[in-house]
Amino acid sequence: MAPLSPARRDLPVLVAAIGVVTAAAVNLLTSEDPSRDWWVWLALGGSLLAIAVMQFLQLRGIGEVRTLSFRVAVTGLPQVGKTVFSVLLLDVLMNERRPGIEFTAESRSAISVYRAIRNIPAGLWPKSTVRGVVSTYSGKIEAKRTVVDLEIGDSAGEHWMELEPNSDNDPGYLEYVLSAHAVAHVIPLGDLLKPDARERVAADVEDLKLVARLRRQAAGSSARMPLLIILSKADLVIALPELQRPEVGLFQIDEHPAVPALTTVGRGYPQAVEILEKVVEQLRTEYASVSFTVTSAPAIVENRLSVGDRGAGLVDWVMRNAETAAKRG
Repeated sequence: MAPLSPARRDLPVLVAAIGVVTAAAVNLLTSEDPSRDWWVWLALGGSLLAIAVMQFLQLRGIGEVRTLSFRVAVTGLPQVGKTVFSVLLLDVLMNERRPGIEFTAESRSAISVYRAIRNIPAGLWPKSTVRGVVSTYSGKIEAKRTVVDLEIGDSAGEHWMELEPNSDNDPGYLEYVLSAHAVAHVIPLGDLLKPDARERVAADVEDLKLVARLRRQAAGSSARMPLLIILSKADLVIALPELQRPEVGLFQIDEHPAVPALTTVGRGYPQAVEILEKVVEQLRTEYASVSFTVTSAPAIVENRLSVGDRGAGLVDWVMRNAETAAKRG
């Protein structure tokens, strides 16, 4: 359900105040000795003051609820974990328990995520997104007097640099990405440790450069999006007990590629950090910001009791960038 506008939320208070004023006025007009009815004068004065304050606040915009829209396009090659990340992202937000923050998933999205999460422990993974289709998950984040309509779009993976103009091989999801306010690009953590890791990531960087430049052409030179790089399938590299330690920082947002999962486990993964630092260097001028997070479906799903404290960074990232997108228009 959409949040009530300030005018609709204040209407009951206004009606009540007008009712008190009317009742007090009638009482005074029909009273034999109005001077004795001090409580009526008090109610009348208080109600008039309440109406005046409400009008003042409305004119100043104080207390107004702002509604912002924020679309996140989840990108990456096939089988890198885009659909699983989309499901985990919504699940983490649904389980966020920080005071003052409330996330309400759209009913269809909530059912879809619940089914997917329930099946993962049994080894039943969400089906890959069908080519040419963008699967969306949506909900509302309410924080103080700001509401963010969040939409997460998951599409079939492909190298954009290989798409031919007007080709039947182009599923058209590039248009969805260009309409987004942010990009969440998925790269399996294990890919950063392979002998050809630099070549693999170079292809991702070229695709991300293409998207950034096409969007600037479509929306103007100032339309730089934030980029969140997801290091997925961390459990294929790092043992689950290690991943589930709070200091590893699953689903936390880091502004530096030396995320805890790559520096605090064992001897660390210096090759992965070096490659990601190069990625930041190449994309710094293409995107408004480049952030990182590490994910693992088994680690999140099997450790349900601590999921609630993992969404804080994600909520902050969404809220901050939704504010920026709204100001940019």
